[in-house]
Amino acid sequence: MKTILYYCCALIIGLQTANAQQKVAEIFNYFTQNKTISWAVPLQKTETLPIEWQERNNNFSTDGFRNYVGYHQGNFVGVISMNLKTLNGEVFYRGKSYVLGSNKKGYLTVTEITDESACGNQPTTPSLPTGRNMFPEDNEDKNDPPIEQPEIYNSLYPKALIHTDGVFRHYRLALPVDYSIYDSKFFNRDTNRIKAFWNATIAFANELYRNDVGVDFTLVDDEALIFTTAKDQLFRRGEAANEVVNNGTITLNKHYDPKKYDLAVILADYREKYNGLAMVYSAYEQHNKANAAARPIKPSTIAHEIGHMFGADHTFSNGGQYSSKTEIGSGQSIMSYGHEYPRDFFSLVNLETIRKFLGNSMAYYADVGRTQEAGKRVEGTGSNLVYGVKSNNQPPVLDRKHLKKIYVIPKDTYFQFYLSGSDAENDTITYIAHQADRRFHSTKSNARFMTYKGKTNGNIRFETTWLESERNTFVPIAATSPLGYSPGTFTFWLAAADHNRADRNHVVKYDVEEVTLKIAEGEPFAIKDFDNGKWERNKTYKGGERITLHWQVDKNIFAKNSKVRILLSDDSGKTFKYILKKQADNNGTCEVQLPNITITSTHGHFGKERGQGIIKIEVIDGLAFALSCTKPYHLGGFMIEKNKNAPDPEPEPDPEPEPTPEPTPEPQPTPDPLTFVVNSLPNQYITVACASEIPAAAKIETQGGCGSITSEITEEETNKQCTNHYSLKRSYHFVDECHTTLIFEQYITVKDEVAPTFAGVLPTDQTFEEGSHLPDNLLLTANDNCAGVLKVLPTKKVVANKVIYRWEATDGCGNSVFHTQTITIQPKTTTPTVNTPTVTTPTVSTPTVSSPTVSTPTVSTPTVSSPTVSTPTVSTPTVSTPTVSTPTVSTPTVNNPTVSTPTVSTP
Repeated sequence: MKTILYYCCALIIGLQTANAQQKVAEIFNYFTQNKTISWAVPLQKTETLPIEWQERNNNFSTDGFRNYVGYHQGNFVGVISMNLKTLNGEVFYRGKSYVLGSNKKGYLTVTEITDESACGNQPTTPSLPTGRNMFPEDNEDKNDPPIEQPEIYNSLYPKALIHTDGVFRHYRLALPVDYSIYDSKFFNRDTNRIKAFWNATIAFANELYRNDVGVDFTLVDDEALIFTTAKDQLFRRGEAANEVVNNGTITLNKHYDPKKYDLAVILADYREKYNGLAMVYSAYEQHNKANAAARPIKPSTIAHEIGHMFGADHTFSNGGQYSSKTEIGSGQSIMSYGHEYPRDFFSLVNLETIRKFLGNSMAYYADVGRTQEAGKRVEGTGSNLVYGVKSNNQPPVLDRKHLKKIYVIPKDTYFQFYLSGSDAENDTITYIAHQADRRFHSTKSNARFMTYKGKTNGNIRFETTWLESERNTFVPIAATSPLGYSPGTFTFWLAAADHNRADRNHVVKYDVEEVTLKIAEGEPFAIKDFDNGKWERNKTYKGGERITLHWQVDKNIFAKNSKVRILLSDDSGKTFKYILKKQADNNGTCEVQLPNITITSTHGHFGKERGQGIIKIEVIDGLAFALSCTKPYHLGGFMIEKNKNAPDPEPEPDPEPEPTPEPTPEPQPTPDPLTFVVNSLPNQYITVACASEIPAAAKIETQGGCGSITSEITEEETNKQCTNHYSLKRSYHFVDECHTTLIFEQYITVKDEVAPTFAGVLPTDQTFEEGSHLPDNLLLTANDNCAGVLKVLPTKKVVANKVIYRWEATDGCGNSVFHTQTITIQPKTTTPTVNTPTVTTPTVSTPTVSSPTVSTPTVSTPTVSSPTVSTPTVSTPTVSTPTVSTPTVSTPTVNNPTVSTPTVSTP
């Protein structure tokens, strides 16, 4: 396994901070109170960037932070994390990178960052040969090793170029803040600012890694990772960067439990001025999992370093060392230094490297508790196992019947791929075409073409691309101009990838085909002498007008039976919706009829109005194409005025069936906006007594929208006082392929205020004579509306001659009911003595009275029901009226008398 350090990202050489004059609290309230969020970031005094924002749940809601990702015209351009006081984020626009923050007064700050691509890369052990320095330093291509299939351990598709074991992995990411960064301008000892950066980083990384790699990150939310004193610091301020990285895991584990995190990037102020650095492949081993460091410049910096930890090389062709050099200039993907690009995707070359290990050589834990190991563990590799979920989705299938192994085009010619495919689960498919000529060490780069992010439209064009760098100033993207498509041989990887945002454990799978493009000496394939009008004013054609096109064809490259298709754009070449000729001979000339439509102008360079009409001639069953205008914002295309009196042109006959890709489809009606089906919406506000009464998530239906609709349901509990007393926010998210987002929020209040009730006959108050056997403690039953049956034993309290039993039934939310029983104890009754009778444990059935003198005693009839012994009249002695209180009728004894049928003996 490689042990190379990548000291990556850039030295900051320019900062421009704009005072945005917006309070963070106002922005936060706007975001949290609106379902569809469109917020224009104030980039400069006269410029704003309208962005559609989508909330992302990062399982991190302490301190009230909310996290959002931003899309502009379908492209991922930004991320924000904020609460009422603090904001952190990153936005990319028009080739510039901006960091969003907040000042001490709670106002938004926007800082433009200019980066110089300078890194001090070196291997961990520079004296030893490694996979990047074992070749002589010359331009001969000696170190472009072929892609060799690894030994198969867990990969489901052994012959795949990008492997997968079908497991989506969940990493716990720690971002320890060393004292040198805590006590610096980055955070100024403000824990709120630290958490905002943590949050924004997780949101950015998840948007990237979930889509391309098949992993996501949960933040280790622990303030123990913030080192607030010099005494507890991990590394001294100004420590050498390689020392921080080499000792990162060992040092962090002395201060923090290694069982609580899976990956860590240490935020520290090291000696060198690199933004970040990391040890390659360190993510796969327990003893290396924190061997990375960075400065908290922006979230994409951390995402870049994590890429190295998973094994990804740099991709740029200039600006540093230790690169595969597959991308032109400073590069365009996340592993490049191309800060003028969004860098929101991984190249196929990097994904092949990452998934060779992650998708083949790594076991995983099949349970959240991390006790059930699954998959095959490779000896000497992959000790850092994480929780993963295995999915059963099938990979997409790239349609190869239209593809050739080798293509040939003349120099300085635009070219394109038409890709199509299918997916068994009807997942969304994105199509990718990346140059894959890997060059290492000092070998000269062979990269010549722009590396684009995958897209759902399979028409991928390589041409000069234009950017409005500022208002009315259009410049070609550096990687596409000058064209520079000079002779050479180039390797391309063409791919289909499947995505399902609604499935949190969907691991993206790839189907990849390698083809070769040869650019040969010859006449460029180009349209000649097309009349777009003058620079001051582009030409306007009439709808239905017939024109003759001429183009240059090199007969040594294109076969005699070569065919072309002719298309028309009405939006300056962004799309080609109209077919002027479905098939024509590729002989250099063809008459076409313009459709009877209206094509207008748009503002161009220096504010000039420029026609948006552009004609495209493309070779069928080939790659080459030509445009009637290659500078749509400088020179401009043409316009068409619809002729109300002219009939629509007759359609061209269908071409003969050929094994060719389908052209760009005819214009389709604009889809209806994505909306809810009103009668499918559940009640927005619901109150229930028990959590068990919360209704299941509704099946909300949508209508309209662009392409397939993905949905996601998230739930957030707040104000939780007990199991059945809290608020639940249930959010239904719907996103179409144009990134239109609908959100329906349902608020469910769970509030149990009902006390339990006792069941059955409850014990009543009683009176007993002293010494009597008291009743046992009864187990009572209570019924609760939420908890069900409760069993209750009493408490006992003795006060004077009373025993008080108290039963109290309480549910989980403190609602209670009680019942008491009071038992009164009377003093023991003494048996009366007549003529000094001595009664020793008398038996009532045959009581004996010693020598009493009775003179005609009158005995009243005792009443058993009371029972009360009536006062008999005895002349000497006089018996007072004894009363036996509530005796139990059985065989009586004098000490514990029980009266059933009392008998008074005749003395």
